[in-house]
Amino acid sequence: MLIFLMSGFFLYGQADTTRHIIEAGYRYEKFSNGSERSFYSMQYGHRFKNKYDTYNDLFVKSTYQNRGESEAFQHSVDYYPKHKKGYYFFSARYSNSILFPTVMVFAERFTSFGERSEWSLGTRYLRALEYYDIYSLTGTYGIYYGNFYTYVRPIVSLLEDGYAWNGQIVTRYYDGNGKNYLEGSFLYGEDAGSVRPTTSIENSFGLDTYLVRVKGNLMLPRNWWLAIGVDQSTINIPKANGDINQLKIIGFDIMIKKKF
Repeated sequence: MLIFLMSGFFLYGQADTTRHIIEAGYRYEKFSNGSERSFYSMQYGHRFKNKYDTYNDLFVKSTYQNRGESEAFQHSVDYYPKHKKGYYFFSARYSNSILFPTVMVFAERFTSFGERSEWSLGTRYLRALEYYDIYSLTGTYGIYYGNFYTYVRPIVSLLEDGYAWNGQIVTRYYDGNGKNYLEGSFLYGEDAGSVRPTTSIENSFGLDTYLVRVKGNLMLPRNWWLAIGVDQSTINIPKANGDINQLKIIGFDIMIKKKF
């Protein structure tokens, strides 16, 4: 979910003065081989003032995954401290099940560039299936034009058998109040464990993948928020005889959030 939520956070953080955030989410995925899985998540966020007279943001989150008779939890902490020209992003996530990566650690610095653009540079570490270590270098460049915001994010990862790469482009259209938006995104490349809206399918690291996604975010009365997303993705899985099996995934998610 990380790569679908980070863009535009700097702009949002400047104007928002609420101190507490409670969020509940649900995601459903259907696979072309007939299997399916569901995710349920709860998140609490606290915002506190810093020396720049803005807010640092701290989030704690738990996600439950159910797939047939298997189930798992992932717990995470995300922290967004501000600096003079932007903000940092730090995240740590842990699970004791192979249904999630065992450990995920993120660190990234976002900086405004002029009045209408921003860029970032960061690194990631992921331990998959309790033994597979993945190190990644990533960054973004985003630009605002009119009511639109577009950013690109490449990711280069070191796997046990070489390198993997993928790239993402995301465009948002904001309405007049700058809060509601409609977002479209496309990702293509090799799966390095963090390209899904929630988490990668286990054993797919390094395999060719693409993802197309549409998401809408709506501000409701009394500081309630609603977000809905749909996406389709494909992972190319090589067979022993050299053929390729395409595993297709249809996803739907909904999130409701309260700020106070």
